[in-house]
Amino acid sequence: ACDARADVRKAAYEAEIAAYPRLETGMAACLNAIKGEALTMCSLRNFPSVLDWSLIVSRMDRETLDALLNAMRGALPMFRRYFRLKAKMLGYEGGLKFYDLFAPVGKVTKTYTLDEARDLLLRVFGDYCPAIQNVMRRAFAENWIDAYPREGKEGGAFCAGEPSLGISYVLTNFDGSFSDVSTLAHELGHAFHNDCLNEVSPLMTDTPMPLAETASTFNELLLAERMQKLASPEEEAALLEMQLSDAAQVIVDIMSRFLFESEVVERRKTGTTSARGLCEIMLDAQKQTYGDGLDENCLHPYMWACKSHYYSADLHFYNFPYAFGHLFGLGVFKKYLEKGAAFMPEYDALLASCGSGLVRDVAAGVGIDVASVDYWRGALDVFRGELDEFEHLCERR
Repeated sequence: ACDARADVRKAAYEAEIAAYPRLETGMAACLNAIKGEALTMCSLRNFPSVLDWSLIVSRMDRETLDALLNAMRGALPMFRRYFRLKAKMLGYEGGLKFYDLFAPVGKVTKTYTLDEARDLLLRVFGDYCPAIQNVMRRAFAENWIDAYPREGKEGGAFCAGEPSLGISYVLTNFDGSFSDVSTLAHELGHAFHNDCLNEVSPLMTDTPMPLAETASTFNELLLAERMQKLASPEEEAALLEMQLSDAAQVIVDIMSRFLFESEVVERRKTGTTSARGLCEIMLDAQKQTYGDGLDENCLHPYMWACKSHYYSADLHFYNFPYAFGHLFGLGVFKKYLEKGAAFMPEYDALLASCGSGLVRDVAAGVGIDVASVDYWRGALDVFRGELDEFEHLCERR
């Protein structure tokens, strides 16, 4: 999906889509069974709905969710503009083809060894946040990080805190790209969050999903800001596009997943949905969200079959917390830009309090009203500015 060669991206997409019919009946049965059990559990436990159950687990209220979703809907035209601009950058007009969503644009030719990535992170975060730098230094020096891909190892990246030992275990698949350096910064943000939680009671260390991405997002944004200051115009375009691509995933794609799961749960109240029906729901959700930003003849009907988030028996609507986390982390980072180093004690206190209260109350501790749609719109305006800048850079090429 991230290959620079269009024919490779297209062939991989077509092979993936062709593989799903062998699996679709079993996957559809699993999904129907899990959502059916969710409805039964809601009835037995007197939850108003599966979504309300998820909100309770997330320590979040409906007013906050509605404000977030309203702002996300309002931002969809902006991201459709981004998708069509990216298609133009790739050499064609109209909606972006699904297999080009992660196509590289611009050039970031620099690659990093793991030692060079460590030195870069320590230098960047040492200039801004010595406490974060200290956790990063420990992670590398004490071998917290399983960095490289190997046979049998899961893809992606993960961080697991171990409060009793005061350390975190980090899993990545580092191959030297800047994206992998950013992933390291992200996962080590989780490690820093875990370090802040070491100071509170063990019963207060369970961070709800909407707040779990705060420190990781903060780290990514800080690294990106520093790197953009040092980048050439070509590199700056690539870095901006990476940020817009990440934002599009947590806003547009997450909204499509939310719409899909909402419809599946609603239909499950009266019966089961076939694999064909699930594909139709997914395509409709993608059309509602991506709109003319994607080529409607090149979508992904089986996105329901390749996302494990739908298949947890006790964790439902594992989608909106990603959007919340990304935009809340952005709001926190804006506070840092306004106040500088004076904000860091507030930041540490925020991370330490994440497991100790409702999301709305924790956010209020740093002056953010997450039940206000204006807050979310303000956060999304950051991407509007980045898109304007990206378009300007593209026009100069």
